[in-house]
Amino acid sequence: SFKVPNGSSIHQQSLIFLAQGSIFAMLQRILHEGSTVTSGIKWAMRCDVIYERASENPAQSIQHLTKQEQAKRWFDLASRVELSGGPIESVAYYQKAYKLDPNLEEQ
Repeated sequence: SFKVPNGSSIHQQSLIFLAQGSIFAMLQRILHEGSTVTSGIKWAMRCDVIYERASENPAQSIQHLTKQEQAKRWFDLASRVELSGGPIESVAYYQKAYKLDPNLEEQ
């Protein structure tokens, strides 16, 4: 819990579970507590990310790849969309992937 300027306390707890290789990002302006690490090692890193959108259309950014590479990219995009809460939206990307490479699952 923490005190806010008017003197009252706020307590909200969120448990975050991440797979190895994942990241957790949050806005730094959110008030937060660095809880005690009870096992393992806690790493903290700050970085600034600068990016540029390559294309509004994902298909344009992979045209130079082989059909198998394009299929893998569509499959990866479908997986990310599905895992982020868009299972219905991911179907179109899976369909593109398997149309390009019907044997994708065997690789």
